[in-house]
Amino acid sequence: MKNQSAQPPPRSLSRVSKACDRRATVTGLFNRVSLLLLTLLILGLTAFAQEDLLRSVIPDFKGTGVSVRTQWSSRKVTPSRPTLAPLRGFPVTNDASLGSQKFSELFNAGAFQEAALVAVNDGQIVDTHPRQTVFEQRWKSANKARRVFISFSKADIETAKTVRNVLERNGYTCFMYINETGKRPWTNSVKVGQFFKNAGTHLVIDSKAARRSAGVQLEAQALNVVEGRAPRPSTSKTTVGQTSKPSKPAKTKESSYPCCKLCTYRNGVLIGCGPVTCGVQCIGAQ
Repeated sequence: MKNQSAQPPPRSLSRVSKACDRRATVTGLFNRVSLLLLTLLILGLTAFAQEDLLRSVIPDFKGTGVSVRTQWSSRKVTPSRPTLAPLRGFPVTNDASLGSQKFSELFNAGAFQEAALVAVNDGQIVDTHPRQTVFEQRWKSANKARRVFISFSKADIETAKTVRNVLERNGYTCFMYINETGKRPWTNSVKVGQFFKNAGTHLVIDSKAARRSAGVQLEAQALNVVEGRAPRPSTSKTTVGQTSKPSKPAKTKESSYPCCKLCTYRNGVLIGCGPVTCGVQCIGAQ
């Protein structure tokens, strides 16, 4: 008697299986193409909105010494005077020597993770529930399309203030990491990344100083990631429940700055915190 279990499946079932496989392949391809087209549509609408914004404020910059560029050409020559332009398209050098790894890591944590810098006093965390400043409340209450992140070199702070004043007179809410000449950043690098992530428009003050600025370079690279033109940077992972032994940080040249820990969250719940650090990156930690 023949072994019935060794018989191949009927041809009809084989044909149905192959048809299902083909259908699944086509469906998957269709979904990927649809997602790509949707992304391109959103990027196109964003670019159009930015051009429209820049075009509408050109008259307001007359006599200010600030030029306006609505879009980038293939020849990205450094302008002779500060120029307001879309951050998208800003020339990125990929020079690893620019800036500090610490700033990049903290900015990326804010832009691509749920994270916060929390204040530390003598090695002890003060509060793991970050609070909002008045500006943050105003920023979050504004329509995303009217939230503008201004990327600039600190050498161009006066130009940045002019740009902010013009845009805010036109109903936009603008983020600047430094508000006054000679002042320290008013918030920390993680918060800068968060403002970047939640902005609806990203503009840059293009200048000789901006072309050499590590911060401007980092923000231009981050926008490439957000818009799918570059891979997401690797970020340090904080282990669930991770703690660091409470200890008073050693005195360094940065001892005049506050101390803090980088903490990560999931849906608003604290996951863990890294080691204590002290420095300019802790300004604004809460």
